[in-house]
Amino acid sequence: MLKFNKRYNEIIMEYSENQKRFQNITLAIVPGSFKPPHKGHWEMVMEYANQSDKVLVLISNISEKANSNRVLSKSSLLPLSKILSNYTLENEQAISIVNSIKEHTDTLTLSILENYINNLLQYLEVDSSMYKDLTKFISKLKQSVRKSIRTTVDGKEITPEQSKQIFDIFINAYNMQNKVIVEIGEKASPMSSAVPIINDECENCKILLGTSNKGDDGARWPSFMNSFNKENNNEFIEATVDVKTNISATQIRNNIHNLQKDWFPDKLSEKDFQLIRTILNS
Repeated sequence: MLKFNKRYNEIIMEYSENQKRFQNITLAIVPGSFKPPHKGHWEMVMEYANQSDKVLVLISNISEKANSNRVLSKSSLLPLSKILSNYTLENEQAISIVNSIKEHTDTLTLSILENYINNLLQYLEVDSSMYKDLTKFISKLKQSVRKSIRTTVDGKEITPEQSKQIFDIFINAYNMQNKVIVEIGEKASPMSSAVPIINDECENCKILLGTSNKGDDGARWPSFMNSFNKENNNEFIEATVDVKTNISATQIRNNIHNLQKDWFPDKLSEKDFQLIRTILNS
């Protein structure tokens, strides 16, 4: 009996591993920051819904929390490496901190590095060159890491979670639960987040690489084409839709306390609109 149960579990596991989330369908992938989603975004999603079996909306995982806990690139740490090489330390605690930084360069996040540097600064003279160089470096790094965060005129961050909540309201209002999937990507770039989904979860699919006719949206996908696994028999089509709505996310963020209902999809009820107001002003 035990042998039977063990083999049964192995079969189920093998079967599950062979199953792809998306098989033999036309899948439209629509990436973006969507901070916040508005009528133009939904117009684009609905257009892709007319062209495909499923629409996967991928929201970029850009937020203060996510950015602070994302592993820093080696290029962003080069200035720090130069600073640490330029100075000689005598304090054992300070030397220990520097060694820890050097040992963990592959896993450093902004929050971890900021903690290291704050501890290191305690052992330096405030008017020393190393102190000034380190504070200047961490200040610039924080600005760089956080510059992509979208905030309102009051400085409140619009998070990926809020964007997803608003998309879910759109989906319910249009009864598109079986057609539109909204997910927050694992990475800052929604195109980067799309790569493992396409490679690991799609098979025999016609994949529409969604872009709008606004800005430089169409230039984002080509650099990722070589990352897609061709062995799953997926077909890739760069599909641009013409978005006619003129409202922008920036305009909404700048008028966050004076939202207009016509900035959002037509089928939203007054209750839906008030819920969006609550989400964006929380």
